[in-house]
Amino acid sequence: MKKRISLALVFVLMLCVFTAGASATAENSGEKIAVYNIGVFDETLDPCERHTTASVNMYINLNGYLYRLNLKGEWEPELAEGYTISDDGLVWTVSLKPGLVFSSGNPITAEDVVYSWTRAADPYYASEYAFILYYIKGMEAFNMSLEDDSPLTYEEAMAEVGLKVLDDLTVEITLENPTPFFDQMLGYNTYAVIDKVFCESVDEFGSSPETISTAGPFVVAEWKKDEYILAKKNENYYDADNVKLDGVKFTFVQNVGTELTLFETGEVDLTNLEMSTADMMMYEAQGILRSFQTLGTGWLAYNCTTAPYDDVKVRQALVMALDQDSICRTVIGGGVAPADGFIPLSMPSAANPSEPFRTVSYIDVHGNVEEAQKLLAEAGYPGGEGFPAGFLSYGVTSDRNRAISEAMCAMWKTNLGIDISPDGQESRARLDNRMSGNFDITFQGWGADMADPTTFLDCMLSNHFYNYGKYDNPAFDEAMKNAALNGGDPVARTEYLREAERILMEDMPVIMFQFSTKVYLQADRLVDVVASPLAIFDLKWADLP
Repeated sequence: MKKRISLALVFVLMLCVFTAGASATAENSGEKIAVYNIGVFDETLDPCERHTTASVNMYINLNGYLYRLNLKGEWEPELAEGYTISDDGLVWTVSLKPGLVFSSGNPITAEDVVYSWTRAADPYYASEYAFILYYIKGMEAFNMSLEDDSPLTYEEAMAEVGLKVLDDLTVEITLENPTPFFDQMLGYNTYAVIDKVFCESVDEFGSSPETISTAGPFVVAEWKKDEYILAKKNENYYDADNVKLDGVKFTFVQNVGTELTLFETGEVDLTNLEMSTADMMMYEAQGILRSFQTLGTGWLAYNCTTAPYDDVKVRQALVMALDQDSICRTVIGGGVAPADGFIPLSMPSAANPSEPFRTVSYIDVHGNVEEAQKLLAEAGYPGGEGFPAGFLSYGVTSDRNRAISEAMCAMWKTNLGIDISPDGQESRARLDNRMSGNFDITFQGWGADMADPTTFLDCMLSNHFYNYGKYDNPAFDEAMKNAALNGGDPVARTEYLREAERILMEDMPVIMFQFSTKVYLQADRLVDVVASPLAIFDLKWADLP
């Protein structure tokens, strides 16, 4: 067995620690209460139930994980004491720190780890993010065991899951394939460690302060539906001495104008909502705008199952007709970079983490109108003649996405002579329409789950839940399968992943338009907030000195 004593990765080198920025505490009680407006909240504190960026920003501060990023930008053991990996890279043996307890007072054991992860993959539970556990042997089969074509029963599939309790403080994890980034998963939201005894004692885990037990730095003290959750320092947390805040108040203000007003009046310390370009320019001029590059890509998904978007030449034409550089500079702003490929330029190579994964540009970000017009004519729509009117759907609450939609639709009209109209929809209706395939073109995007290209490429697999456009190319799926099978050979794995991106860019099932930048405001006195390239803010070490 090979001993792993460090989790230093390129991912953590990209991590940003923000120690400047103004703040007033939320309460007048003398306690240090930081106020973080996360915006939309999905009405559950169960970390397996939801996986929006907003929810994860709260979950990371409440829950305990085997590993956690520290102030130095290094992965360090949180609930774990350490782990070893077998020579073939398939078996990970994790030991837990002794004497740890949940906020309920229940001891934290290896059984809790196994319970947490199998619960998230349980088909009866139906977690929308169960797929992130498929790196573990048998998890996908277990998650799919209720399907009509499953070769195994629920009980048979559960017995095959590669998780084993060796003793109270040791869990053995067997993977499907060598997975070089699995160490990052040990600190990932869906891998949070849940209090089994407590969870099974309540009717609906995470539905109220009384139905939640956590292993992280903060524990829920008060919850006012649709307004806020007040989390206080978890005195049972193993590292409570290093938690300087008395609590964090997570507010659910969804209007960006209101959020900015609350920040300016000192009632919010950390913002999260997307600002308009005008607001970004104003705060930038004041010298208080904060931003950092994230591992994220903004794209539009075509409905690849319906005409005319089932034609690759149409899809390519619409991409080439856009001046992405102009859209990013004049419409979006905030230092956002136009996307010349699917994988962000900051993504490290799986073969050599000191080098970028992608070394070629697939898209002219300034557009190529002449080639776009040629492709559209070859598809049977010369000058846009006969092209059916379509719609580009976006979230009606996002002024930025409305502006992007209007700019793109105007370019398509001018450059191609086609009529695609912006279609603002309420968030729930738009989600339902995306999931049911009731759209022409719709806003999507992805923030990385880990610093590995698969986090983006997996989204386009034919059977992936996030593949709303139903893109389906067996060659792409095969390249991804080969990448997984070659997990122990980083060079071969990288080449298969690059082949997958090349196939994707030839098929063009999506319109990439930006590599994401997180833009926000942080109060000057709020220090030591850790922000990762996944756009997640961890306040474990934060302070209001």
